[in-house]
Amino acid sequence: MVIREATEHARLGEQAGFSTAWFAEHHFSNYSLTVSPMMMAAHLGPVTKTIKLGTSVVLGCLYQPASLIVEVAFVDQMCGGRLVLGVGSGYQAQELVRFGVTLEQSR
Repeated sequence: MVIREATEHARLGEQAGFSTAWFAEHHFSNYSLTVSPMMMAAHLGPVTKTIKLGTSVVLGCLYQPASLIVEVAFVDQMCGGRLVLGVGSGYQAQELVRFGVTLEQSR
């Protein structure tokens, strides 16, 4: 249901002339509709045509750097070059601790 609704929102945003659909990465909270902004952008790439697909933000501390670079390149190809990448360290300790990362380590 969440994926279907996010897809419909992106399509409607595109039809209305919005420039970018943004997807956040949050875990164990109600701040985000998707668990992975990269996966959502990869899904939306083939079902949209003009709207840019943005990550706001990918939590870099939760990824192995080489793996993240490959995923970014793949998703950008799926989007036809429309990926807008936002990367950050996160700010909610309760999200990161479940992955074994502290706020200090996330930076």
